[in-house]
Amino acid sequence: MHIQWENGMPGVITVMATFGNCKLKVVKRVKPCCVPENYDYIANGNIQTNNASTMLAQIGNGSIISNKIIGINGNFIIDQFLSFDNCNIALGPDAQIIVNPGVTFAVTNNSHLYACDDMWMGIFENDATSQVIIDNSIIEDAQYALISLLNSKFSVTNSTFNKNYFGVCAVFHNGNMGNPITGNKFMCGSLGNLGSIYLKPPHQNERSQMGVFLWNAQTASIKIGNVGANNGNKFENQNFGINNVNTNLIVENCSFSNSYDSNNPMFSGGANPSPGNQFPVGNTDIFVRNSAPNASSINLRVGGHNAGEQCTFEESGIGVFVYGKVRTDIVNNTIENSEFGIMVNKVPPQSANSFPPQLTPVNILKNKMNSIQFGIWCVEHLGSTILIDGNIIKKIKRVGIYCANTT
Repeated sequence: MHIQWENGMPGVITVMATFGNCKLKVVKRVKPCCVPENYDYIANGNIQTNNASTMLAQIGNGSIISNKIIGINGNFIIDQFLSFDNCNIALGPDAQIIVNPGVTFAVTNNSHLYACDDMWMGIFENDATSQVIIDNSIIEDAQYALISLLNSKFSVTNSTFNKNYFGVCAVFHNGNMGNPITGNKFMCGSLGNLGSIYLKPPHQNERSQMGVFLWNAQTASIKIGNVGANNGNKFENQNFGINNVNTNLIVENCSFSNSYDSNNPMFSGGANPSPGNQFPVGNTDIFVRNSAPNASSINLRVGGHNAGEQCTFEESGIGVFVYGKVRTDIVNNTIENSEFGIMVNKVPPQSANSFPPQLTPVNILKNKMNSIQFGIWCVEHLGSTILIDGNIIKKIKRVGIYCANTT
């Protein structure tokens, strides 16, 4: 059955289906189309014309659209190179921008993507030959601002990601992704003191879940931030700044603030960590885990020995949380006014099959912590070498360094 709703007005569709003695009722709310004021172009969701080539033919100059107000509804297909330059793009509820294989989509020069009403869905690419470039722009109100799948290419620089449920997501990559995320701000708040600090429906009264999400094979690697005045990233007021599963990761020259929210739980099992409930469910700036059965080790470096590599953490629930088979270097960072500074839990050997087992190195070095509940927390290490050295921990409210059940 195919139902086409063409009047552009909101409404409710009810479908009743009968299969013998079984009756099924499906109710679908049709949300209003997005039509911004003083618009130059509306992509109305029509399957035949909801694409970049049609839009460019109407208002483009070659492959570039400049200084326009645009509304996008439905699934908008990037079927040829398209660059938004200094454009305001309002998107309808659940609208998606889908980048075809072999095509580049760019958002540049103070362009602004935002929702008309309920949150729009996001930008999607899933082929190694496609590319998304976001530079010096604002992406707001998306459920998934950017999802890059299967080695598709992306570059995210000098931009603001605000009030998105998820920010930049790199999923099912392998190999080196390079250094594609620099000079950005990932936040959940009002820009220019205008509007709510919370997300739009369907996540109303929530804050952003995470700024950067990585879920990949152990062969994947990425660097977030870089040395230089304009190359760091800022993460503010999100449940997770960076959430990483199975990806080799370097974080340099980044600042994290206000992840702690006393109204939200920190751990899945309650307020205090224990061997049964180590995973945080929020309030965490960097969360790295690699705990799949037979997983290969991954590498993590936060901060570094060289000038300009260090990261800062302020008002954190947890600054850095590491779980599983992760070769860890957390070096020369500053953590202040936080609940937990650095937590590294349940690290097994890199290889349990060799004799003696190849131990997993964990190095926590030269970090500065001030006004903190717990400074460094290491538990349930069953096959690691832990080096905690040169750290300065001041104004300790409970415990400076806690280690338990480590071998």
